[in-house]
Amino acid sequence: MSGLGNSEVTVVAGETSPCTVTLHDKFTVTFDSNGGTGTMPSQVFTYGTSQSLSENLFTKDGSTFQGWATSIHSDPVYNNASINVFEKTDVTLYAKWSTDGFVFVEGATITGAAPNSEVFIDGRTVTISNFYICDHEVTQEEYSQYGGVYKNDTPSGGGDYPAYYVSWTAALEYCNTRSEAEGLTPCYVVNGNNSTCNFEANGYRLLTEVEWEYAARGGNGLTGTQYMYSGSDTLADVGWCDNTIYETKKLSPNILGMYDMSGNVEEWCWDSNDSGERCVRGGSSKMNRSYMCTVYYHLYMSYTASSNRNGFRIVRTAK
Repeated sequence: MSGLGNSEVTVVAGETSPCTVTLHDKFTVTFDSNGGTGTMPSQVFTYGTSQSLSENLFTKDGSTFQGWATSIHSDPVYNNASINVFEKTDVTLYAKWSTDGFVFVEGATITGAAPNSEVFIDGRTVTISNFYICDHEVTQEEYSQYGGVYKNDTPSGGGDYPAYYVSWTAALEYCNTRSEAEGLTPCYVVNGNNSTCNFEANGYRLLTEVEWEYAARGGNGLTGTQYMYSGSDTLADVGWCDNTIYETKKLSPNILGMYDMSGNVEEWCWDSNDSGERCVRGGSSKMNRSYMCTVYYHLYMSYTASSNRNGFRIVRTAK
């Protein structure tokens, strides 16, 4: 029995043979903070099982945890994982940190319903690819930096307040302009309501409605607690809904580190309905209606609509 390494040996008596030896390959996952602080115990897995990685316990001042990577210099691969990707060998996973406000969201295939959802429903299978999502709504400072001209309602203006009075097409133009400025490939050919999106491009874009609800609900295959609002069943914990627009990131985030996905300003998504209206999500403080701030409520508006309700959040497809 020499040379079995981390294998487990089970001896089973049988009628046709004296014994049968079954090998269950074991391997160890060790976690590296990659410049962060804290400790995490290693985990031992059986190859081929479906066991999730431990929740991240590391922290890093001024940084957001994005996920785990198999080397210091590679992109994050997952937040949790099906263990057979490790190919029967011990592995070190490195925490990946972001200081630019973008968080890695591991995709998943969702089969079945989420509470009250019109996206994740029984009889439908939805596959979501990995993406990077901004942890905050695009701010007025960011919007003006890339050519956007915003209006605001005093005192809800300037700096870290979300950009609003933004139409759907203006949001697409911002995404393209910022992509070009950062040397990325723009996603959009902007042509009013006939605009097209290249989801394979590495530039900035709006979320799809599926991506938006998945992130608002906390991602991770929707295996976590499913709250009414993004991160809580109490709106006041995570979102503004009192007829006033506030600075971003002043309340608690959800489990992914997303701020203001409930309330503050409504967020344009890519999707349209049969009438050609475009989807908005998250509700607006200006509407002062809490049911609109739930993770499952959606609304459609003209792509030209531009009011003190309308803002947006951006993502990038993860390669």
